[in-house]
Amino acid sequence: MDRLEKDVEQLKKDVAQLKIDVAELKGDNFERRIRERAHAYFGRFFLRVKVIPGEVWLEVLDEAVSKGIITWEERDYALDLDVLIRCRKKDEPRELLLVVEASVSAYETDAERAMKRAEIFSKVFQMETIPVVIAKEIPKDLEEKFPLVVFITTASK
Repeated sequence: MDRLEKDVEQLKKDVAQLKIDVAELKGDNFERRIRERAHAYFGRFFLRVKVIPGEVWLEVLDEAVSKGIITWEERDYALDLDVLIRCRKKDEPRELLLVVEASVSAYETDAERAMKRAEIFSKVFQMETIPVVIAKEIPKDLEEKFPLVVFITTASK
């Protein structure tokens, strides 16, 4: 009986860790899919959707630090952005940036990060920058609480 109890206890620990690992994998996969298929998710709302590779905006952030436009802390915070997109609004010819936080389930922290990172990228690129949260699930009150953030819900597949 003691052996069975120990085995069940170990099984509970293993399942708890497995849940954490699967959630992390789901999040990573969701972010990757958003980057790879940005044209499908954002092309319905914007024109000329182009994902800017991280290596490109890293160079721009580094240059901005050296010029005193942003601090090292802002640079480091911006580095954790999920996706940066250059595009155009359908009714305007000028380009803008979408600062995208991708999350399976959206929370206040996602909207807050998108807004803070949009401020940083706006200073760095000197162009209109829109904070975006894209998720499978977005609570309605989140959209009301953060009216400056664009929320996009993906279709479950």
